Amino acid sequence: MDTTEVVKIKNSLSKLQFFLKFKISSNYLQISKTYLMKNLIRFAFVFLFFFVGSVYSSAQQREQSWNAYMTALEESDKIFVSVAVSEKGKLLYSRAIGMRSIEGNLKSDESTVYHIGSISKSYTATIILQMVDEGRLSLNDKLAIYFSEIPNSENITIEQLLRHQSGLVNFTSLPEYTDYMLTSQSREQMLERFVANGIEFKEGTQTSYSNTNYVLLSFIAEDIDKSSFSEIVSNRIAKPLGLKRTYINNQIDVSKGEAESYVKIGKWTKSTETHSSIPLGAGAIQTTPTELNIFYQNVFHSNLLTEASLARMTEIKEGFGLGLFTFPFNGRTAYGHTGGIDAFQSMAGHFREEQLTVSAITNGTEIELNDVMIALLSIYFGQDYEIPTFEKPIELDGSMAGIYQGVYSSSTFPLKITIGFKDGVLTAQATGQAEFPLEQTEKNVFEFKLAGIKMTFDTEKREMKFEQGGGVFILLKE
Repeated sequence: MDTTEVVKIKNSLSKLQFFLKFKISSNYLQISKTYLMKNLIRFAFVFLFFFVGSVYSSAQQREQSWNAYMTALEESDKIFVSVAVSEKGKLLYSRAIGMRSIEGNLKSDESTVYHIGSISKSYTATIILQMVDEGRLSLNDKLAIYFSEIPNSENITIEQLLRHQSGLVNFTSLPEYTDYMLTSQSREQMLERFVANGIEFKEGTQTSYSNTNYVLLSFIAEDIDKSSFSEIVSNRIAKPLGLKRTYINNQIDVSKGEAESYVKIGKWTKSTETHSSIPLGAGAIQTTPTELNIFYQNVFHSNLLTEASLARMTEIKEGFGLGLFTFPFNGRTAYGHTGGIDAFQSMAGHFREEQLTVSAITNGTEIELNDVMIALLSIYFGQDYEIPTFEKPIELDGSMAGIYQGVYSSSTFPLKITIGFKDGVLTAQATGQAEFPLEQTEKNVFEFKLAGIKMTFDTEKREMKFEQGGGVFILLKE
């Protein structure tokens, strides 16, 4: 269930950056491909034989490169991740590395089920558009038809909810969200919060990512189908597509092949577990990368929607379609979504022209999932790509940690940052946020690369320079 914004581009593939929102709740990105040869010409047998042999060799080399990359990741112990690459409905490559349960000593495999966070929004948008195709609601319907108590509901349309143009406050951005995120919440409790939170702008005048929109869409779907959202996902998507590992569970069950999520502060530590009753269609769905690919392939081949609804879904306005956005990769464009909930992160994208779908899901990482997607795509397209080497981080002398520890603040910076020391690692914690680890990269320089955060300490001046996303702030030690 994402609370981040897509903010920058690396190697022409968009990246998400979360501004000290390490729960981890986030919102991320995607991918591309062009398959090798369109329109084969009928050559003489000898040339056809040579061509087939070359394609096989290329595919084999590609798989070897993917395996070499994934092995490098596995040996680094910097990420637990599962990936899948599909072309024209055929699975080309899949692999999972890392642990799905450290406590149970259970390794991940290709059948491991992960939370996908906000990629759930693509499923929810598909469900709503199915109901449009069935004539059971219209994108122009007002929210007041279903929930008149929501502020400004008489003006907010279904399409504005889908496009994040409702103006409703994003409930996961509010400080009190962490007070209840781990426990079951009723529809009535969530609606009370949405009413109290109000609106931040007039409907249709801006675009601002809000999970509130998609929880409301989940409730609307439940009312129309007279089923729980979990049953709706099963009946409308999982069962028709034969997806046996796509569903919503209230709690993670490792005995069923589901993954826990982890953060690394010195060592891998189990993360929080948001109760699925809260995000619903905004971020509660669980699946595998392979089944995630199957879902997107069927969406874009109009097996779940009419051509008209698919066209509406892929119409991008102010950066958003309906439950989708686009991502560039070296002149190509993918449609998809990104997600993050607790310490799970996910990315998935479909390239319509090439009929390529790529998905990656992590349940614990010290590196950017975006970089994994870049590697998978670069190898697929035969672009120059060097398998990374992971240098051992600089070890912080525990006796020196005290010179950095303390609370840092500034009148120009909205949060206070507390620097601590835990399990041999320097940590940072912003006001109202969870603690996150800092990796020393130079003398007096520490980074949290997942969020693009860099902190440079001047111990004599008792100050810290905080950098993220082009912003630079000087914070003083209190």
